[in-house]
Amino acid sequence: MYSKWLEQIKKEFTIDGKLNQRYLHTIGVIEMALTLNSIHKLNIDEKKVFEAACFHDVAKFIDSDMMRTILEKNYPDDFLEMVNFPAIWHSFVGKIYAKEKYQITDEEVLDAIKYHTTGHPKMTSLEKIIFISDYIEKITRTEKNFVEARLIAFKNLDEALKTILASTISYLKSKNYPIYKLTLDTYKYYSKGQNDV
Repeated sequence: MYSKWLEQIKKEFTIDGKLNQRYLHTIGVIEMALTLNSIHKLNIDEKKVFEAACFHDVAKFIDSDMMRTILEKNYPDDFLEMVNFPAIWHSFVGKIYAKEKYQITDEEVLDAIKYHTTGHPKMTSLEKIIFISDYIEKITRTEKNFVEARLIAFKNLDEALKTILASTISYLKSKNYPIYKLTLDTYKYYSKGQNDV
């Protein structure tokens, strides 16, 4: 089953006959998520971890007009705010795409895909390791900030969440980019240490 999923995702990331680096990133996220599951003895079903990691970026290269249509249809209450943050579209669309095209039905897996760019307060362990692994995987994330966050993640997942979110928010502010409310809410939650998940 795992090899089948990898073949499917390889097709998604083959653009004009050339395999995009996003495939290597996905392999890195799978490996890191499985590693974090093991290091922290989370005992999450390996199938769930592999599935969420494999499909977390499945919607990355969907046409933006199609993404807007999917968002408006499936997230009507959040669409007007979300429409101004195209960097997060693929994660919310990814939940729908994985469910409808690849018949992923596990809601925990689907939510790990949905929230892998923004996080949310009171994340599940699966959501945490997908969010973190997306940032710290070893294959394409080699700069200093990724390495530092990786070392933290090996010790404490919630501290890693806080570090990654702080870095992301700092970067967005430095570029004068808007910050999605859910990202800020997630940072505030984990900064206060209210981590009872």
